[in-house]
Amino acid sequence: MKFIGNDIIICHNAKFIMNFLEYNCEKLGIKIDNEVIDTITLSNKLFPDLKNKKLSTICERIGLTHIHNIETLQEPYIIVYLYEYYKKNNFVESEFKD
Repeated sequence: MKFIGNDIIICHNAKFIMNFLEYNCEKLGIKIDNEVIDTITLSNKLFPDLKNKKLSTICERIGLTHIHNIETLQEPYIIVYLYEYYKKNNFVESEFKD
């Protein structure tokens, strides 16, 4: 959390990621109330017709065809690319925590 600070958290499948992060922060006595942007939510708005919201499916849809097997180390770069793509197409919205 020292690394993240008050920055916006952008992730794919935010519900899963944030549950994990919140659980661990709670165990450490750290409060987390960062703004969260979920690329699945953005994908639903931009591409409501996609059969699934896997990163590989979304990448294929926006033309990132050179990505075949998404590995853990590739995900942050792909998510940044997706975020920039959605921002460019005016589909960025935040999900604020309660």
